[in-house]
Amino acid sequence: MSDSAADKDYAMVAAAADRLIAEIAARGSEVVAQIAAQANQAINDKTVFVDTVTKERATWRSELRGAAASLIALLRASGVGSKLDLREIHQLRAEIILRLNPAGRSVDQAIRDKHPHDRDLHMILDELWTDSGTPREAHTELAARLERSVQELLKQEWSVSKREAITGEIAGGDTAQPAAASEA
Repeated sequence: MSDSAADKDYAMVAAAADRLIAEIAARGSEVVAQIAAQANQAINDKTVFVDTVTKERATWRSELRGAAASLIALLRASGVGSKLDLREIHQLRAEIILRLNPAGRSVDQAIRDKHPHDRDLHMILDELWTDSGTPREAHTELAARLERSVQELLKQEWSVSKREAITGEIAGGDTAQPAAASEA
C-alpha cells in the first residue's frame, strides 16, 4: 500500500473517529440533560408535596385550635354557672376527636404510648362524654386538662412541621409520597 493510500485510509479513519466522538459527545449531552431534567422534576415534585403537607398540617392545627378553644370556653362558662349546650359540646368533642390519631386509643399499650398527646385527649374527651351530668367544678378541671393537652399536641405538631420545612422530609412512615419524589 502506498503512502498516499495509507494517508487516505488514515484520514478516513480519523474523520470517522471525529464523527463518532462528536456523536458520543452529543448523545452524552442529551443523556446528561435528560438526567438533570428528571432530577429537577423529582425535586420540584417533592417540594410541592412537602409544601402541601405543611399547609395541610397548618390547617389541621388551626381547626383543632379553634374547636378546642370553643369547647374549653363552653366548659369554663359551665364552671361559673352558664347552662351547658350539650349538642354544641358533643359537636366540638367530635370535631376534636376526628382530628386525633386513632392510634391514641389502640388496645396495644406500645402503640398508644407513641401518641401520648392524642391518648390524653381521647381520655379527657371520653370523660366528657361519659360525664355529661358532671358537676360544674369538674368542667373547669376538664377544661384545664384539655387546654394543656391540646397545647402539647399543637407544640409537637408545630415542631414536626418546622422540621419538615427545614429538611424537606415528611415525618412518619405512613405518609405516601409522589412516585417521582420517592424515586429521587
